[in-house]
Amino acid sequence: MSPKTCTIEFRYDDVNDIVFAHPYWNIESESDCLRWYQQCGTYFTELGSTLVDVVFELEDFSVDPTILPVWDQYRARVIKEFTRHSVRVKTTRRVSTVAHTSSALYNADSDEAADIDTAVASILEARRQPRSGQSVRVRL
Repeated sequence: MSPKTCTIEFRYDDVNDIVFAHPYWNIESESDCLRWYQQCGTYFTELGSTLVDVVFELEDFSVDPTILPVWDQYRARVIKEFTRHSVRVKTTRRVSTVAHTSSALYNADSDEAADIDTAVASILEARRQPRSGQSVRVRL
């Protein structure tokens, strides 16, 4: 884990109007879940728009199996409250499985891409699609 542990590095791409979020976390407790949620909420709220498009870069992120049910709920809240389109990159199998689970349990869809360029392309394509619900699913 990086020396930046328990932080999220945010970067805004104004050309594509996409936020890149790189969390440096090993989520181990409900307190961790809450702090992660609050960091996301603070940043996204300060942008001043309603919902943002975000690429989560997850190579420095993990979730302890003992906290998965709680984490599912916080992850879903971030997706539903702050994001329009969300794509994960550089993820582990465990984090990917967790994201799919909370997507199903809490109707908090997000996508996964092989790399950042594919994630950006996915978001740009999703914006062109008609919206019939909370999120647009793009198959990569």
